[in-house]
Amino acid sequence: MGLRAALTHECLNIDYSALPLQCKGLIGHGGYGEIYYAIDVRSQEEVAIKVEPKKRKGRTVKRMILEQKVLLRLQGRPHIPKMIASGHDNRINFIVMQLLSVNIGDLKKASPVRRLGRSTVGRILQQAIAGLRDVHLGGYIHRDVKPANMCFGISPQTRHVLVLVDFGLVRRYKNMDGTIRPLRSRAGFRGTVRYVSIRVHERIDQGPADDLVSLVYSGKRY
Repeated sequence: MGLRAALTHECLNIDYSALPLQCKGLIGHGGYGEIYYAIDVRSQEEVAIKVEPKKRKGRTVKRMILEQKVLLRLQGRPHIPKMIASGHDNRINFIVMQLLSVNIGDLKKASPVRRLGRSTVGRILQQAIAGLRDVHLGGYIHRDVKPANMCFGISPQTRHVLVLVDFGLVRRYKNMDGTIRPLRSRAGFRGTVRYVSIRVHERIDQGPADDLVSLVYSGKRY
């Protein structure tokens, strides 16, 4: 059974206990897991379930464990996904979160001219900066800022609100006491080649400024 088939099976058979969720189908999948569309049968609220195998190629996968911790810490910020619940079983980790709409990359592709208007790009960048400010004030750097990781809400109240997603590459750059962590002599490559800063290509440790450089490169792609 392949990863996709295994996770589909798992999504339909997760013991949600107090979470009366009805899994409706697959939204998308990537190298680390899959995202499903589900409905809370009590409130009829539409939600997303992000699923990741606990092990991949014999190694323990920790991306979602990190994402759970970061989302929990950043809850209540308007540009951070609402996390409804999280959990695990013997094979997978999962997060139940706010269902979101189209990402910025797909929005651009859907445009007849394959580009977004200057004023639209300005509003997107303004909200993205506000979202990154919240991430940075929380002591983290995102490290994978790109159009595909910026979505809009789906409800009437949130459909014009930009939300940053995919916190699996996040790293804390501040200690809990607010002091800055010392730079490493050499850092591994983290991010997407097209959008990372020159510092990342040179394997220099990232900071908040590198998220902003990735945002600028993303804006050029709009």
